[in-house]
Amino acid sequence: MPDFTTPGQIWGIDCSCLLFKARGANLDILTVLAGLLVKLLHHRIRPIVVFDGFTGGGAKADLLESRRQERQKVASALEHVREAATKAQTVTEKETCALQEAALQKKAPMVSRTDRDELKQFLHMAGVLFVTVRGEADDFLAALAREGKIHAVLTTDTDAFARGIPRVIVPETSDATVLIEWSLTAVLKGLMMPYDTFIRMCALMGSDYTSSSMPVPKAMRLAVAEDTVLTDEQEEAVRLLRGVGVGAEDMLDSKQKERWAIGSFEKEPQELTELVETKGWPRSWMNILLTA
Repeated sequence: MPDFTTPGQIWGIDCSCLLFKARGANLDILTVLAGLLVKLLHHRIRPIVVFDGFTGGGAKADLLESRRQERQKVASALEHVREAATKAQTVTEKETCALQEAALQKKAPMVSRTDRDELKQFLHMAGVLFVTVRGEADDFLAALAREGKIHAVLTTDTDAFARGIPRVIVPETSDATVLIEWSLTAVLKGLMMPYDTFIRMCALMGSDYTSSSMPVPKAMRLAVAEDTVLTDEQEEAVRLLRGVGVGAEDMLDSKQKERWAIGSFEKEPQELTELVETKGWPRSWMNILLTA
């Protein structure tokens, strides 16, 4: 259970992780985000929502291209399944198509620009700070955590601890109603290794920045991480995971820096009230969104 009691906390939210998890379960992503924000605001936690920006090229180019190709394959398969559903004659055929569609959506969920625009409109109405960064949100959030500007990061990214984020909040359920907190200190204690060794182990066993991985038996991880000579690619992965020489604001363009400097937006009560009523959200959500 996360610490909801310490006052004055600021949590960074990796929005894409949250949205893909919700869309994969065929949930309304705006409702999922709103419900999460209501929970945080109720506990006096200030959320900062971070969106991925342009991700072409860079250190993750191969990984991102692989993900893009996978999404294209799934989109094509979805089109065929939906076409088959329109021609289905029996209940069994229709149920089969529905199951296939759900499985494909879960395998590679897709979030459109329109989805993101709607989310940003809602965040603006609610007065919640959000920024779109150069590259990926996890790099920016890790930098904020290392700089002590946020207290925790909500993400499903498995590289979070390798990046040195001390507190990671993981949505256990697709609707983000159940949150689990993990501590880097506890993880390192459990592995019985210092952070420097841990990050070497992560580079050896595979990260977003390495093209290959090496399986290492649990009992041998400490010795292997300490004794193995890293390749140039793995050394570069360690440097990137540490965020060497890169500050959080380096990842913001001029427009986003202005937004960041302002810190929050003025709430839009009328528009927010209309949205809550349209979506059929609990009235208590509106009260919290308007007053927190």
